[in-house]
Amino acid sequence: MKIFILEWMKYNFDNEVIEKACSKALIKKGEVNFNYVSGILKKWNEKGLKTIEDIERDDKEHSNKKRN
Repeated sequence: MKIFILEWMKYNFDNEVIEKACSKALIKKGEVNFNYVSGILKKWNEKGLKTIEDIERDDKEHSNKKRN
């Protein structure tokens, strides 16, 4: 677990963002899978998403694209 936390810290996310990733993992996988959370955080970092607002905006855009 320590290695995951060290990896997540390099992204400089607020705790709220990490909690959001854990919540998404719980909803998708039924558990907080650290590999899955790491993947979410890595993707957000690569996309430049740093705040909850950024993430929610991106989620909304993604949902809109799926509908169209």
